[in-house]
Amino acid sequence: MAELPNRGKYELVCVPFPINKLSIDEATQIVKPLLTMQGGLQGSMVPLPQARELLITDTGGKLRTIKEILDRSENPELGSRDDLRHFENALRCPADVLTIVKQLLNIPSDQSSNAANTLRLMLEPGGKRILASGRPEMIDRAADIIKMLDVPGGAESRMPMSNWSSKFIQSLQSILPWRCRSCRRCCRAIQTSN
Repeated sequence: MAELPNRGKYELVCVPFPINKLSIDEATQIVKPLLTMQGGLQGSMVPLPQARELLITDTGGKLRTIKEILDRSENPELGSRDDLRHFENALRCPADVLTIVKQLLNIPSDQSSNAANTLRLMLEPGGKRILASGRPEMIDRAADIIKMLDVPGGAESRMPMSNWSSKFIQSLQSILPWRCRSCRRCCRAIQTSN
């Protein structure tokens, strides 16, 4: 197992994978489809129940993928790594931006996280920055929206959301459904708040 990272992507290798938390049957069910993906003909697997191992022969590249998937299956907490980022707004009031971002990402205004708890948004104490924690892809969505909302416009850019022009709201509606992958509920939320 220790030599696996040094093996070539297409080099045929036989590696014993220790199975600690899963049953051998569960691990076999996870690995079997991976051996046949992309028409893999050389891959084979031998379950060793007494040793609590799977002896797998395949290419180095595919074995590294199998190792990652087995590691995540045995330790799901490894796959739920959260990031923490902050965002400074140069042109808009962070509290207004936070209100809009929450609406667009379906976070209730009185809560700081979405229903799946994959994204948490709040104002930093002092109210000068927005703090975001959660899954990296969700933070990236919030970052895209925050960047789009922090646009030049002088004093007009500091207006509360209720004073936004319908043209600005229409431009948000045309862009954000793609950005946040929702079913246009986020855009209706902006329209009804205006």
